[in-house]
Amino acid sequence: MARKTAAVRRPDTDTPGFTQDSQDQFRLMVEAVLDYGIFMLDATGHVASWNAGAERIKGYRREEIIGRHFSVFYAPEQVAAGWPDHELEMARRSGRFEDEGWRIRKDGSRFWANVVITAVHDPTGALRGFAKITRDLTESKRKETLEQEGSPRASGRRRSSRRAGRSTSSSPCSATSCATCSPPSATPWP
Repeated sequence: MARKTAAVRRPDTDTPGFTQDSQDQFRLMVEAVLDYGIFMLDATGHVASWNAGAERIKGYRREEIIGRHFSVFYAPEQVAAGWPDHELEMARRSGRFEDEGWRIRKDGSRFWANVVITAVHDPTGALRGFAKITRDLTESKRKETLEQEGSPRASGRRRSSRRAGRSTSSSPCSATSCATCSPPSATPWP
């Protein structure tokens, strides 16, 4: 049985209604977005485009990151566990993959990210690569953790988890589209 996934296409001159001016406006819009890292990966996971938001969030300039494999955004233990490749495989199979977890900036610091990876196909259905959108949710995650730690229930959970020898930190993956994956081990706050 063939899978049906939505084809995501980049506006081009063959698309009705898209002129060179429309393409330029689309490019300018993507470039102007600073709150989201928006970039393309080729079919093997190498960075093919990069916007200003990606630079702001991840710390790499366009000329530093184009051509590098996107696994540089993951902790060594995540790379060793094959997590970046798993994300691409799930996007390839399902059309998209969404995850929240720790990612690594150029300077080595960690940030909590919401990531959406969408498979991009050409009109014939051939995989051309992946659109990747990243949002830095570190401040929201930190506030949520502080609120939980301040509540009496959270304090009780922390005590009982310590007695049982378990960590109370959040998992680096809360993949909503992958029920069978085993995300890498939890990572404490940076």
